[in-house]
Amino acid sequence: MQISSDKHSAFSLLAKRFGAIQEDQRNHQTEFDLPQNYCSKPVLMAVLTVMALTPFSADALTQNQISVLDGLASTCVNDTTPPPCLLYNNITPYGGNIDTGTLNEVIPDEIAAQGSAAVDFGFRQLGIIHGRILNLRNKKRESLLVGSSSLDLNSKNILRGNSLASLKSGLGGAAGDDNSTDALRDDPLGFFIKGQFNIGEKNKTDNVQGYKNDRQAVTLGLDYTFTDALVLGLSFGYASTHTDFINSNGKMDADSFDFASYGSYFLPKDFYVDWIFSYGRHDFDMKRTVAGTSALSKPTGDQYGFSLGLGNDIAIRSFVINPYARFEYMKTDIAKYSETGGAGLGVDVGKQALDSVTTTLGSQVSQSISMPWGILSPSIRAEWVHQYKNNTRFIQGRFNTGDPGTGNFSIVTDSPDRNYFNVGTSLALTLPEGKAAYLRYEYRLGQRDYIDHTVELGARIPF
Repeated sequence: MQISSDKHSAFSLLAKRFGAIQEDQRNHQTEFDLPQNYCSKPVLMAVLTVMALTPFSADALTQNQISVLDGLASTCVNDTTPPPCLLYNNITPYGGNIDTGTLNEVIPDEIAAQGSAAVDFGFRQLGIIHGRILNLRNKKRESLLVGSSSLDLNSKNILRGNSLASLKSGLGGAAGDDNSTDALRDDPLGFFIKGQFNIGEKNKTDNVQGYKNDRQAVTLGLDYTFTDALVLGLSFGYASTHTDFINSNGKMDADSFDFASYGSYFLPKDFYVDWIFSYGRHDFDMKRTVAGTSALSKPTGDQYGFSLGLGNDIAIRSFVINPYARFEYMKTDIAKYSETGGAGLGVDVGKQALDSVTTTLGSQVSQSISMPWGILSPSIRAEWVHQYKNNTRFIQGRFNTGDPGTGNFSIVTDSPDRNYFNVGTSLALTLPEGKAAYLRYEYRLGQRDYIDHTVELGARIPF
């Protein structure tokens, strides 16, 4: 983001501030005490005024560069010895150009990755649980497990070679139908485990540091089929995310935990509604490279999520078409924290709050292929996600070696991608007695400056 041309340079801002201080001191008939190794007040004002007219204008600086530069300068008001003030004098030599390379090393734009990682984890966990709900949804008629793209028949039905059409005809499609399903039903208590591996890459922008990350996650859950219409369950998820910032600017490790309750209710005409309530915890281990040293911190965060979905299963011979829509809300808070180290250039970071609201419209098409030993089910899926909130954020910070009230700045983040798409394919295997396993791949499209690949493995074990 570029600053408008009416701000001729960062030093014009400083000149105005010193002028305001001078005027305030004059009004109170007190003397403005400059540090002894600074020049006199008139000379300082003249220098700042001349520097405001030099060729390096604020038009060439980003909003984050100007804000951090101003924060560095403010540490010089009462004392010229704090490291931020000394660095400021090196970055802005009299009559010279601003050293933007050194300035960029000081800007803590890596902070934005904390919120991005937390929100991404929360939505991925909702997606994993939705996959499990999709599996359970068809348990009443023991048909295609759309979510994992597998046909879940018990061993007797596999041996008989019953087709989806005959099963659906025999079992009926409405949740309230009275039919003999006991012979086709698995035990009501089920256990699932899913493992997910994800890699992503974010390009550097004016506001956000670029990075590469990888994430490994595992989710465990138990659910119970209470009636033909109602299934309820609980799950626990854990993810370890490692992020390397470009140009050796540091790294971030995150341990994330998720606890969720979920359920699904089967409606007439093969419609369904499902829901998820979740709570997440994030523990970050952050290392930023500043002035050739490391600034260390361990922020923590809490997360609350909710998802509501509505869909329909349309069976056509051996195919199942599943159009669906979801509403999802995620609230994330990252507590304020202080960095240590960094050669005196560590920062205090204020509390971060992120609210994200999305809607998802998608469809999945699955086919069942009967084999002598079980069922193979390939599928394809595509969905459109629209983001309503998670707007540009201003993260408040200050250089913590400066005097109280000095060194303040704010870091602006990029605005979110309002629309993006997930496309993927999967292959599932269903064995006798309701056991199943699957492999899924997904790719994200439409997010500027970011690419993402996800691989997921899953297994279902009935009790």
